[in-house]
Amino acid sequence: MQGLKDIKPLVKVPDNSLWMLLLSIMIALLIMIALYKWFKKPKRKRKKRLTAKEIAINALKNINLQDSKQAVYDFTAYAPVLANETQKERIGTLIDSLSTYKYKKEVPPLSETDKQAIQKITEELVHV
Repeated sequence: MQGLKDIKPLVKVPDNSLWMLLLSIMIALLIMIALYKWFKKPKRKRKKRLTAKEIAINALKNINLQDSKQAVYDFTAYAPVLANETQKERIGTLIDSLSTYKYKKEVPPLSETDKQAIQKITEELVHV
């Protein structure tokens, strides 16, 4: 019996389980609130992107024939987008004749025949 040693008393183990439970509940609540806000936030409506044809139609409708240089540049840029094969030939010849209004610092006002030709082709292209 002399070799036996006495049983030691119980050791006090710190109990943090209550704090861990509260912390895990708070984290779960925060995650739930974040998910709720994420899914409930109003969705931004996407703007409808305009196609190249829609942009060309809008630009041709709004050509200002008083500003001859800008009118010729706009017509040159947007008319071929809307044109079919037969109209492209007519537009090509008109663009060639309108080159006198481009690439210069000061340009004369559009002649009546050029204005009428631009308006006629623009009306054909826009109303197709």
